Amino acid sequence: MASMMDSLIGAAIIIVFISLVGSKIYQHEKEQIDPIIDKIKGWFHKDVEGENDLGPQDDFEIAFKGQM
Repeated sequence: MASMMDSLIGAAIIIVFISLVGSKIYQHEKEQIDPIIDKIKGWFHKDVEGENDLGPQDDFEIAFKGQM
């Protein structure tokens, strides 16, 4: 029983240590990390208004919507 408790405490200490180090790294590198996070969130952003940021296909989308 004590061995199981020791391993749980050890795992908790490792998780807390990694969390603290990760938060310090994020605070220090926030300016470089935030644009990457926003870009990744944009991949999963659902287009609610029917507009998209696909670039060259925008002209086709506008033309197609106008003919309906």
